[in-house]
Amino acid sequence: MTKLSGRPLRDTRRDRALFVDREQTMELSEKTLRNGGNVLLVGSRGSGKSSLLRMIARNLGEEGRRALVLDGRATASTEEFLALLRDRLGAWATVPLGEAGALLGQLRDIGRNLPAEQEAIVLVDEMPSPESAHTLFGRLRDELWELPLVWLVAADERDAGLYREPPADAFWQRVVTLPGLEESAAAELLRRRLGEEQLTDAVMQQLIDAASGNPRRLITLAHDVVAEGADPAALVERDRALQERIKSLPEPAKPLLAELEANGAASPSDEGLLKKLGWTRGRASQVFRELEQHGLVRTHERPGPRGRPRRLYEVNF
Repeated sequence: MTKLSGRPLRDTRRDRALFVDREQTMELSEKTLRNGGNVLLVGSRGSGKSSLLRMIARNLGEEGRRALVLDGRATASTEEFLALLRDRLGAWATVPLGEAGALLGQLRDIGRNLPAEQEAIVLVDEMPSPESAHTLFGRLRDELWELPLVWLVAADERDAGLYREPPADAFWQRVVTLPGLEESAAAELLRRRLGEEQLTDAVMQQLIDAASGNPRRLITLAHDVVAEGADPAALVERDRALQERIKSLPEPAKPLLAELEANGAASPSDEGLLKKLGWTRGRASQVFRELEQHGLVRTHERPGPRGRPRRLYEVNF
C-alpha cells in the first residue's frame, strides 16, 4: 500500500517511520526551546513545517515537558488565536471575551488564569496573518514575555518579514530556516512512502530533480506516477511548465494561489482569506480574475446566504 498523501505527518508510530532528514533542524530548535528561547521556523509551502512541529512536540513531550501544537491558520484574527491559546492552556477567562477589552487585557487575563503547572512550550503552525504575528510578537512582545510560555512559530518564507520586523525581531532567540531535502533524503522519502511499489532509479531521479527539495511536490509527483499512471517524462515537463507560469505571475497573485493550494476553494468574500492577505474584497476579486485569465484557477458556484449563488475559485492543475 502506498503512503503518498500530502497531509502533514502525525504523532503516530506509522507516521514517525515516514519522517526523513530533519534531525539537525530539530536538534537546533529543541535545544533553544529547552533553554527558554523562542524559535521562528521559516520555510516554503510544502517544505514540511507542520510535520516538523508535531515531531518536535512529541520529542519534548517524551521528556515530560508540556508541548502544545496550535494551528493558527484555523483562526481569523489575533483575538481568535488568543481564545484558542487560552482554551488549550486551560486558562479560562474570568470575564467574557467580548468584554475583555484590548488584546493587552486578554494577555493579562491569560496570565492570571494559567494553571499552576510547569512552563508550557507553544508550537504554532502559522499565525492567522503576518499582521497578526507582528501584533502579538511585536507590539505585545513585552507582555507576552511575562507569560510562562516558550514559543516555536512556523512561518511561510513569504510572510517572514513581518514576523521579524522590529520590535518583533527581538522576540526570537533563534531564526531557523528549513532547507530543502538533499537528494539522498528525497530518495529515502520515496522509498519509505512507496514501500513495495518502488520506482526505477531513473524515474526517481526525474522526480527528485523536478521537486527541487520540496517534500510535498515530490510526494505529489510520485502519486501521479504510481496511482494515476502518469508518464514520468511528460509529468515532469508539465510540472516544469506550470512552475514557469507561476513564476511569471504578478507578485500579488502568488500568495493567493498558494492559499488556494493549501486550503482549497475560496471566494473573494471569505473574511479569513481577506484578513490573511490584508486585502479588500474588490482587490481579491481582481486578483482572482487575473489567476483565471492565466488558466491557473477555475470557478464554480454554490448556494450562498439567502439562496444567492456564491462563486468559488479553485486551482486548475
